[in-house]
Amino acid sequence: MENNSVDPLTEIAAARSAAADRMVTPWWYAPIQAVLMGGVVLAYGLGGIWVRNASIVVFLLGCLLLVQSYKRLTGVWMSGLDAPKPARRWAIATGVGMAVCVFGAMAVREVTDEVWPVWALAVAAMVLTIAFSWMYDIALRKNLRAGL
Repeated sequence: MENNSVDPLTEIAAARSAAADRMVTPWWYAPIQAVLMGGVVLAYGLGGIWVRNASIVVFLLGCLLLVQSYKRLTGVWMSGLDAPKPARRWAIATGVGMAVCVFGAMAVREVTDEVWPVWALAVAAMVLTIAFSWMYDIALRKNLRAGL
Protein backbone atom coordinates (compact mmCIF):
# COMPACT_ATOMS: atom_id res chain seq x y z
CA MET A 1 0.00 0.00 0.00
CA GLU A 2 1.32 3.39 -1.02
CA ASN A 3 1.37 6.33 1.37
CA ASN A 4 0.43 9.52 -0.52
CA SER A 5 0.22 11.75 2.54
CA VAL A 6 1.82 15.14 2.34
CA ASP A 7 3.66 16.70 5.23
CA PRO A 8 1.36 19.34 6.81
CA LEU A 9 4.30 21.70 7.25
CA THR A 10 5.06 21.46 3.55
CA GLU A 11 1.43 22.28 2.76
CA ILE A 12 1.50 25.28 5.10
CA ALA A 13 4.73 26.55 3.56
CA ALA A 14 3.24 26.16 0.06
CA ALA A 15 0.07 28.03 1.10
CA ARG A 16 2.10 30.87 2.62
CA SER A 17 4.24 31.10 -0.50
CA ALA A 18 1.11 31.17 -2.68
CA ALA A 19 -0.32 33.95 -0.49
CA ALA A 20 2.92 35.91 -0.86
CA ASP A 21 2.69 35.51 -4.63
CA ARG A 22 -0.91 36.77 -4.63
CA MET A 23 -0.23 39.76 -2.36
CA VAL A 24 1.60 41.83 -4.93
CA THR A 25 0.38 45.38 -4.68
CA PRO A 26 -0.60 46.93 -8.03
CA TRP A 27 1.75 49.66 -9.26
CA TRP A 28 -0.93 52.35 -8.85
CA TYR A 29 -1.82 51.59 -5.21
CA ALA A 30 1.01 53.47 -3.45
CA PRO A 31 0.86 56.56 -5.70
CA ILE A 32 -2.90 56.92 -5.10
CA GLN A 33 -2.38 56.42 -1.37
CA ALA A 34 0.39 59.04 -1.51
CA VAL A 35 -1.85 61.57 -3.28
CA LEU A 36 -4.53 61.04 -0.62
CA MET A 37 -2.00 61.63 2.15
CA GLY A 38 -0.46 64.64 0.41
CA GLY A 39 -3.94 66.11 0.02
CA VAL A 40 -4.56 65.89 3.76
CA VAL A 41 -1.26 67.64 4.47
CA LEU A 42 -2.15 70.43 2.04
CA ALA A 43 -5.65 70.76 3.46
CA TYR A 44 -4.36 71.07 7.02
CA GLY A 45 -1.62 73.48 6.03
CA LEU A 46 -3.53 75.70 3.62
CA GLY A 47 -7.27 75.14 3.96
CA GLY A 48 -10.03 76.24 6.25
CA ILE A 49 -12.07 73.97 8.49
CA TRP A 50 -14.37 72.80 5.69
CA VAL A 51 -11.44 71.96 3.44
CA ARG A 52 -9.77 70.04 6.27
CA ASN A 53 -12.94 68.11 7.06
CA ALA A 54 -13.54 67.37 3.38
CA SER A 55 -9.95 66.12 3.04
CA ILE A 56 -10.52 63.59 5.82
CA VAL A 57 -13.71 62.34 4.14
CA VAL A 58 -11.94 62.06 0.78
CA PHE A 59 -8.97 60.36 2.45
CA LEU A 60 -11.14 57.76 4.22
CA LEU A 61 -13.25 57.07 1.14
CA GLY A 62 -10.11 56.80 -0.97
CA CYS A 63 -8.55 54.34 1.47
CA LEU A 64 -11.76 52.31 1.50
CA LEU A 65 -11.75 52.16 -2.30
CA LEU A 66 -8.07 51.15 -2.32
CA VAL A 67 -8.76 48.31 0.13
CA GLN A 68 -11.78 47.15 -1.90
CA SER A 69 -9.75 47.22 -5.13
CA TYR A 70 -6.87 45.33 -3.54
CA LYS A 71 -9.26 42.67 -2.21
CA ARG A 72 -10.91 42.34 -5.62
CA LEU A 73 -7.55 41.95 -7.39
CA THR A 74 -5.79 39.63 -4.94
CA GLY A 75 -8.61 37.99 -3.00
CA VAL A 76 -7.02 38.98 0.31
CA TRP A 77 -6.10 42.06 2.30
CA MET A 78 -4.19 42.53 5.53
CA SER A 79 -4.18 45.60 7.71
CA GLY A 80 -0.71 46.97 8.25
CA LEU A 81 -1.28 46.74 12.00
CA ASP A 82 -2.15 43.03 11.71
CA ALA A 83 0.93 42.25 9.62
CA PRO A 84 3.94 40.39 11.03
CA LYS A 85 6.28 42.63 13.03
CA PRO A 86 8.88 43.59 10.39
CA ALA A 87 6.15 44.63 7.92
CA ARG A 88 4.04 46.26 10.64
CA ARG A 89 6.96 48.59 11.41
CA TRP A 90 6.69 50.06 7.90
CA ALA A 91 2.94 50.60 8.32
CA ILE A 92 3.54 52.37 11.64
CA ALA A 93 6.35 54.43 10.08
CA THR A 94 3.89 55.56 7.39
CA GLY A 95 1.42 56.71 10.03
CA VAL A 96 4.10 58.49 12.06
CA GLY A 97 5.49 60.17 8.93
CA MET A 98 2.00 61.30 7.99
CA ALA A 99 1.36 62.71 11.48
CA VAL A 100 4.67 64.60 11.45
CA CYS A 101 3.86 66.11 8.05
CA VAL A 102 0.29 67.10 9.05
CA PHE A 103 1.36 68.64 12.35
CA GLY A 104 4.28 70.31 10.60
CA ALA A 105 1.91 71.83 8.05
CA MET A 106 -0.33 73.06 10.87
CA ALA A 107 2.68 74.60 12.62
CA VAL A 108 3.84 76.30 9.43
CA ARG A 109 0.34 77.74 9.03
CA GLU A 110 0.61 79.34 12.48
CA VAL A 111 4.02 80.97 12.05
CA THR A 112 4.17 82.14 8.45
CA ASP A 113 2.13 82.99 5.38
CA GLU A 114 4.59 81.13 3.16
CA VAL A 115 3.02 78.20 1.31
CA TRP A 116 6.13 76.47 0.00
CA PRO A 117 6.93 74.72 3.32
CA VAL A 118 3.45 73.17 3.31
CA TRP A 119 3.93 71.99 -0.27
CA ALA A 120 7.34 70.57 0.72
CA LEU A 121 5.73 68.66 3.59
CA ALA A 122 3.02 67.34 1.27
CA VAL A 123 5.67 66.10 -1.17
CA ALA A 124 7.62 64.57 1.73
CA ALA A 125 4.47 62.76 2.89
CA MET A 126 3.93 61.43 -0.62
CA VAL A 127 7.52 60.24 -1.06
CA LEU A 128 7.54 58.59 2.37
CA THR A 129 4.20 56.91 1.68
CA ILE A 130 5.42 55.39 -1.59
CA ALA A 131 8.78 54.30 -0.16
CA PHE A 132 7.31 52.85 3.04
CA SER A 133 4.53 51.12 1.09
CA TRP A 134 7.09 49.35 -1.06
CA MET A 135 9.13 48.39 2.00
CA TYR A 136 5.97 47.07 3.69
CA ASP A 137 5.20 44.90 0.66
CA ILE A 138 8.72 43.52 0.52
CA ALA A 139 8.78 42.74 4.25
CA LEU A 140 5.31 41.17 4.21
CA ARG A 141 6.05 38.82 1.32
CA LYS A 142 9.43 37.92 2.83
CA ASN A 143 7.74 37.13 6.17
CA LEU A 144 5.08 35.00 4.51
CA ARG A 145 7.63 32.98 2.58
CA ALA A 146 9.83 32.54 5.67
CA GLY A 147 6.91 31.43 7.82
CA LEU A 148 7.27 34.26 10.34
